[in-house]
Amino acid sequence: MMDLIQPGTSRTNQHATKYEVTVQTQAPEPSTSKILSPKNKKSVFRKIENITQSPRKMKLISLVKSKESQIRQLKKLCRKRKNDIKSLTSLDDSAVVRNLFAGMSQTTSDFLISQLRCAKRSPRGRRWTVEEKAMALALYKRSPSAYNFLRKLVALPSKRTILALLEKVPFETGINEHIFHHINDCISTEKDRFVALLFDEIDIKENLQYDKKKGRIYGFEDYGFNVKSRPKHANKALVFMVCGLGDNKWKQPIAYYFSSGGCSSKVIKGVIEDVLLACQNLAKLEVVTTICDMGTPNVKAVSDLGATAQKPFFYFNGKKVFVMFDPPHLLKRTASLFRQYDISIEVEVAGQKSRMEARFEDIRTAYKIDCATPMAFRSLHKIKQDHLAPKVKYSMKVNIAAQIMSHSVAAYIYTLTGHNEFEERVIATATFVQQVNDIFDSVNGNRLRQASDGGNLLRCRATAESGHMEFWAKALEEVQGWEFQRRTKTGLLKSMPPCQKGWITSLNAIMGIWEYLKSRGFDSLKTRSLNQDPLENTFGNVRAGCGRADNPTAAQFISSLKTQIINGLSSRPLGGNCEEDEASLLSNLHNFLRTGNDSAEHNKEDKETVGHTPQSSEHGILPNIAEQITDAVVTGQLATLSVAYVSGFVCKFAYLGTGKCPQCANSLMGSPEEPHNVFIQNKEFSITTHHLIYPSVELVVAIGQAATIIENFLNVSPQIKNISSVLTSRLMSNVSFEFIKCEQHKNYLVHEILKATINISIPWWCKRKNCDLRDKTDQKKKIKKFKHI
Repeated sequence: MMDLIQPGTSRTNQHATKYEVTVQTQAPEPSTSKILSPKNKKSVFRKIENITQSPRKMKLISLVKSKESQIRQLKKLCRKRKNDIKSLTSLDDSAVVRNLFAGMSQTTSDFLISQLRCAKRSPRGRRWTVEEKAMALALYKRSPSAYNFLRKLVALPSKRTILALLEKVPFETGINEHIFHHINDCISTEKDRFVALLFDEIDIKENLQYDKKKGRIYGFEDYGFNVKSRPKHANKALVFMVCGLGDNKWKQPIAYYFSSGGCSSKVIKGVIEDVLLACQNLAKLEVVTTICDMGTPNVKAVSDLGATAQKPFFYFNGKKVFVMFDPPHLLKRTASLFRQYDISIEVEVAGQKSRMEARFEDIRTAYKIDCATPMAFRSLHKIKQDHLAPKVKYSMKVNIAAQIMSHSVAAYIYTLTGHNEFEERVIATATFVQQVNDIFDSVNGNRLRQASDGGNLLRCRATAESGHMEFWAKALEEVQGWEFQRRTKTGLLKSMPPCQKGWITSLNAIMGIWEYLKSRGFDSLKTRSLNQDPLENTFGNVRAGCGRADNPTAAQFISSLKTQIINGLSSRPLGGNCEEDEASLLSNLHNFLRTGNDSAEHNKEDKETVGHTPQSSEHGILPNIAEQITDAVVTGQLATLSVAYVSGFVCKFAYLGTGKCPQCANSLMGSPEEPHNVFIQNKEFSITTHHLIYPSVELVVAIGQAATIIENFLNVSPQIKNISSVLTSRLMSNVSFEFIKCEQHKNYLVHEILKATINISIPWWCKRKNCDLRDKTDQKKKIKKFKHI
């Protein structure tokens, strides 16, 4: 007990005066803890403050309030420390983890966070972000077996989860309007809207694959929705990509097509116009130039559009579009022709100009002299025998051509000529090699500024002061003066090969491109942007995503291309045939994965399919086919036994969906003793117990009739998009299901029976066709081997 006594009053006074107030405070019992609740404390202080104040009372009250304030602050601090300790002990907190892994890449930290989050959860209880699924998908595409092994060590999404991600990517053959609209939304500056349009073909393997969810067969020619495709096996994929020419280097695949034997010039011209129209109207891009290799259909297509070597451009919707050919491709073709033909060029010697012959044999001689040196170091240390006589795989390598047609080779030949190792004519060889080297350097510039130490002045961005325009004008005259000499029975024949025309076209085009971009406010042009390296690197990524398959199938190509886009085309294939393009993907299409905007495309596909559906007469559907099949089933002919077995399999799952309806069982099931069920009876493991389903005659006839119609349809028009919907409607009108008497489940049973029959018949048809394709391919390989024996 504590007594609060008015000053001047004796403590020993046992009688309280009117100035005395006694306040009893006891230690709260557990059951009376509410007495000291914050609400009760306030009432106590209120009563105390109403008492006549004295200095001592005021001092004590102030002390109590101060201690209460300290207690509140300490409690607040304890709560904060408790939360901090909880965060530190719980590594599921992403902010804490990111602080711990601050020095790691975004992908690495995201992966570690996902491991900490999912480590204590069951596989079915794990949840994954789109970025985590995309990373897992990239791992799976690199090596499915390695991915399955990693799943045993760390927490990763299941195969079904990551493959379902690809189905949400709305990127089909032809023009995908939503992709172009999305590109328009992603670009923020006007200079980023100036682009180069790249297109090239990649070899794919002839193979058919049925996609049950999309209801179509992949592996046939496919030019999108605007062109009716033929039922021919596709072995080429034509891909279009746009690349920004501004300072923010970006790239984006925008369309792809499948063809048999490569696209014709007419088809290429048509799809170029379609892509240009979509770029201008939907994506709001300004296509400054197109870039392709010198394949015959490509050259013919751009020629049909109006481009020539001297005027390398055409007009589309009032806009001038330049035409360039891929400089690395031109370099390879030039080096290849130089190995075969002598070239007459104009050379200046001692102030006088004269025409001399450049010969590749001079490079071979220089190589032999360099190899014969007794010193440990060689002048041409990069040149090997493969450069002089490249085999098939080396003939396609850009670095092989670049090292032959290089400044080092030209300088060494000049040196040998000065030491009288060569005759004066060999100066032409060194001059030609130097000309090709300088031209390629000028269109392969990457540095922001010219080298200040006296290095190569052409391997930089083109600016008003860089001197590129003057060099290109001079180089154009030199290229036009090249005379390739073919030795024929009648003598030397001078000609202008396609690669020479390609250099003339490209030099004229790049001068026009730079003049146009300067007029639109550009102060520099990164000339390395004007090649197909971004597209070639994409092809390398696609092949790597198919288990290093040189020729992926059509289905594998689509799947891998979507995977690379989702992951931002981030990986660069090792040992590639081109330089790293340094361009980042404009959009990884993750927005479509989160919102699921692909329904419009599927609706569009459904509408387009209707117009291409053949009539029944085209497929030879016989009106009495049901009678023929019925006779065969009733008599138990050998050909119907497998149909009966499949019918039992279909019946099993369809019947379970009805809740084992007795009336449905009477319609769908028959007796084991019936002739058509002999094979099923022999498949049983026990004579006394039946585990298999024995279908009725009517069900076997219906499924046999449906399978026959499907087979006839696939032999005529297998390339139709959404083929499952077309077949379903056709079977509904040609197959009778009157034997199903249960009105409650009839519609369900018909739908399930037709769905199962289609999903069984189409893959089996594709499997047979793939076997035929493999046999043809193996036969061609054997013939090719015999020719080389």
